[in-house]
Amino acid sequence: MGECVADPSCVAVNHLRKSCSVQALYFCGVDEVCDVYWDAVNSENYEELLTPMVERAVLNMETRVLFTGVAEEMALSYEIFETILPTYFEGAGHESRVLRAGSTPFERDFKTGVGELGATNEAAPYVKANGGDRSAILKQGICWADEIVYGHATKLLGERAGLCGKEAATDSSEL
Repeated sequence: MGECVADPSCVAVNHLRKSCSVQALYFCGVDEVCDVYWDAVNSENYEELLTPMVERAVLNMETRVLFTGVAEEMALSYEIFETILPTYFEGAGHESRVLRAGSTPFERDFKTGVGELGATNEAAPYVKANGGDRSAILKQGICWADEIVYGHATKLLGERAGLCGKEAATDSSEL
């Protein structure tokens, strides 16, 4: 996997950018700027072509989505869901406080891509091959679109946590 990530033709043949851009595509929605995704994902000017899609995804997260939880902060996400939608998430906050006392295996695995539960994200096999270092895959730009969307989701999580009187378990810039 590590060798494939370093080889642009292998990335294209194995559709690594496609599987690593689904969050951006999801939050972009059905807007016209999202249609470019399927043609742009393996092109050489990937970032230039997908920038409008990523911008739309970020805008949609801010204006059309009530709240987006983050897997690495699952316990905090549940607490916030219980605060803003108590009818649907009653009791989830109690369970999450138990989870926050000791990070769940899922949360630990998701942060590192390595752990008891195995691969939990698209980049996990490559991260595992590089000793848990996510920076190498980020430098390749394969997950560029999703990294921007994900970074924005963690920023919004921190903001919502503050508004709900909750404290993030980790600094969102480290996720």
